[in-house]
Amino acid sequence: MRPNEKNKNEAIEEMVNETINSSNTVMLSDDNDKKTLVKRILMFLLICLPITWLLMAVSYKLTAEGKLEGLATFMLSLSVFMPAITGVICVLKNKEGIGTLKLLPGLYKTGWVYLIAIFGGAALSLMTEPFVMLFFPETEKLSNGAMPELLFNILLYIVIGVIGSVGILGEEIGWMGYLYPKMEKLCGLIPALIATGLIRGLWHVVMFMQMDLKAGVIGFICLSISNVFLGSVLVLLTKLTNSVYPATIVHALSNALPSVLFGYLVIDEVLYEKNYIAIQFVSLIPAVIIGTICAVILVKMSKKKENVK
Repeated sequence: MRPNEKNKNEAIEEMVNETINSSNTVMLSDDNDKKTLVKRILMFLLICLPITWLLMAVSYKLTAEGKLEGLATFMLSLSVFMPAITGVICVLKNKEGIGTLKLLPGLYKTGWVYLIAIFGGAALSLMTEPFVMLFFPETEKLSNGAMPELLFNILLYIVIGVIGSVGILGEEIGWMGYLYPKMEKLCGLIPALIATGLIRGLWHVVMFMQMDLKAGVIGFICLSISNVFLGSVLVLLTKLTNSVYPATIVHALSNALPSVLFGYLVIDEVLYEKNYIAIQFVSLIPAVIIGTICAVILVKMSKKKENVK
């Protein structure tokens, strides 16, 4: 073998070795990233869930016994803020940077998303009962002459819900700001939506333990399914704005508006109890439809982002 050929072969061998070593380094880095994500997710869950359950359990017990009502209310309110508190603790402990929690509103560039969150969130929140009335017309219906006053109260509670959404920030800073992005990095879009939805359902488990077994089990299952599908709505809004506020507005409206509509319904309690399980699952139809649409949009956005890379 001639010297120059020997040098060429040595050079090629060195390049191959460098490529292999570089590939191994990337794989090692990926493994380390996954381990880091798992540790941070577990840290969040092991702080947030047990403390929330404890606060809720003590609050409900005090309320049931008629003792220390002020303390019971405070503990329940604190439990609602546990996801945010935990997110802040994890960010500071892991030195991730407070921007991780997506606290800036981003209104200037994405104000249109906020309009969708307000009016789309309001519409989505009110879609449940029409489906129930469609499938079970004898079970519940709108009371006579309710419409003018109902419309006024809906508009009023949209305003109240948007203003009161500050209280829901305690959840969405933790779920959408901290937990979900890590879940998506770890296991992908759809698995992350499912996992986060189930975790959010599990976070409420103490509330369902206050009910009878049937209502508690059905409530837990339905809320978890709802969280999975509506989670895609919240994730889409969060990704479009890089902010947790639109998701918070939708969440607040979903809490406030159904109770307004419920006050104007005539319900046959006997038929409602008879059809209870079916009604709960029919109530999920709007969430399933809208959530699926948003999930498809998210998948397309994710593929587009990968193609750009």
